Amino acid sequence: MEPSQCLELIVTAKDNSYNFNSIHTVIKNVNEAGYLEQFFEFDADARLFELQSDLFIRDSLIIDRQDCKTSCSVETQKYHALINAKVFYELCPLCFIAIYGNVHCSLSWLHEEICGNSTNVIDTLHSLKGSFALVYISLGNNCIYILKDELGLKSLLISFEHENTIRISNVATDFKNAWYDVHPLLSIAIGTNASLFNRCKSSINSLCLRKCPALEHVKEILSTIEKVNSSLVESILHLCKQYNITSTACVLFSGGVDSGLIAALLARHVKVECIELINVVFKNTNAPDRITAILTYQELIKSFPNVNFRLVCIDVNDDEYKKDEAEILKISFPNTTRMDLNIAASLYYACTLDGYIFPSEFLTCDSWLEFIKSNQASRALNLSVTVSKRKRGPNGQSIPSNGHGDCFNKIDETALEHDFDTSCIEREYVFLEIIKFDSLSAFASVDMSNDACIQESRYKSQCQHLFLGSGADELFGGYARHVSIEIERDPNFCMQEINRDLLRLWKRNLGRDDRIVNFRNKVALYPFLNQEVIYTLGLHGIVSNAIDLFQCPEWFKQLRVYGMLDVSRLRNAKFVKSNRIVYLYINKWVLRELCLGLGLVACARFKKRAIQFGSKSAKVFNRLLDISNRIASSSGPIQVDFALE
Repeated sequence: MEPSQCLELIVTAKDNSYNFNSIHTVIKNVNEAGYLEQFFEFDADARLFELQSDLFIRDSLIIDRQDCKTSCSVETQKYHALINAKVFYELCPLCFIAIYGNVHCSLSWLHEEICGNSTNVIDTLHSLKGSFALVYISLGNNCIYILKDELGLKSLLISFEHENTIRISNVATDFKNAWYDVHPLLSIAIGTNASLFNRCKSSINSLCLRKCPALEHVKEILSTIEKVNSSLVESILHLCKQYNITSTACVLFSGGVDSGLIAALLARHVKVECIELINVVFKNTNAPDRITAILTYQELIKSFPNVNFRLVCIDVNDDEYKKDEAEILKISFPNTTRMDLNIAASLYYACTLDGYIFPSEFLTCDSWLEFIKSNQASRALNLSVTVSKRKRGPNGQSIPSNGHGDCFNKIDETALEHDFDTSCIEREYVFLEIIKFDSLSAFASVDMSNDACIQESRYKSQCQHLFLGSGADELFGGYARHVSIEIERDPNFCMQEINRDLLRLWKRNLGRDDRIVNFRNKVALYPFLNQEVIYTLGLHGIVSNAIDLFQCPEWFKQLRVYGMLDVSRLRNAKFVKSNRIVYLYINKWVLRELCLGLGLVACARFKKRAIQFGSKSAKVFNRLLDISNRIASSSGPIQVDFALE
């Protein structure tokens, strides 16, 4: 097995009477769409699966245990199955289970529930919590079951080598055939036929079907926000207990809202010796993530003076990226778009945990203080402004202009100076941004060697677990498309887009990220993607829609996130005084409110940046290929040169 391969199942039919065509079609269609519900539904009572299968040939069972893996082979009259796994348990002479990840239950309980119980196996397996992919062999039921956790936190891929053979693994093991992610709501059962089972209940699906009540009173809003905060705290505490994190907690850290909030909650609620903040940027770029990381690090040590924070800066140069590009593509396969590569590259280097410790003394040196003073953090408002082509009438009513109806003007992105007199920004997701001075690159660059205050101290963290902010944008509305021209016509548009992102999170992000993190022999922890957090959001009707600052509900005006802006000055800006209809949106306001409550004022103001833009991995990639950002973003999958290996 390859170092990053933890679980593999190969099933080969003995003749053409047994094939995998039916599940191949469904899995392929689901992957192409990203959604399960469009293609088929299962009757929960009629499972479309019969257990009258050919008996396993008991004498065919062979278990070979070696130092770092176990191989198990078994066959029936119709097929032969081979399992290779790093974690393999013999529950009893009739039950075997291979697990990649962590299942939150005792193996003895699991054995009691499913051994020899043909009617309860699927329901019990679907009830398991944790972050896992598994293969369960039941000699008693004459069946093999394959599934992963309901959120899809762990990678599980399937390849149909030909009609009579399937290969299932947590990573792609060859590149001659197409590989597909197994949908977290689907389970595969191999018995008389290869069949699919639908997970009847899912927390993500339930969240997407929620009906959000109209919250009108500030006390009700504050209570709901506090419940979200409590669920996040419980999620972090649970992860620390589950993975025995008592010495050092490690956070992938851009200094933005998501990672800043995780670090602050760890500092307030978890007793550890040190909290390591892992920050990665690419050399020879003006990387915003280095600046935001330093600013939020400064706020953290001020808000939590008794906590030992360690900002670990990781630097990547062009030569490293060139050398590692093919390997990164192989690991992230079948996610091979340019965006996938850029995100995977940032995570690939971050998970080395190998950089240098940022010296806290730098925060008091003249160069940094001068930079802070000149920038003032709030001098460049990256406001989420959308301007409609519809004009205001004399009584404030909306009047269509030039027959364009609800279309919107495209505004060039320009930094708003302190008087707000320049053109506004049309980025729907943004908030505050650092002004880009010429001198900024000196501080955002990798080694900051221009300043005598910086004394590099090489450091490699020994942490095995890494907290990631994945899921925050999907749950709390952090993407640009969550606010668009459609929001004026359809108030529910934002929630519809958020739900779409939630339902395809398993395919677009989680599988790829798990493959990268696992390659470094690390375990990714997702505090936002916790059942309790998702349940709380659904139960209490928290609305993730971006809020228009100019037409916000009265309760919003009582929140900290509203109070930190000088709204009167915004209303007097020239672009607002025109007869155009102007919208100014604030996204992820729930998380920003929580950050403000923890003393992270600058952090709460930062715009949302995807990791590939904050770390500038996308810029490096485009520079190496000599292509523009626009061409790169519109391009499809990268041509994989190793496809015939």
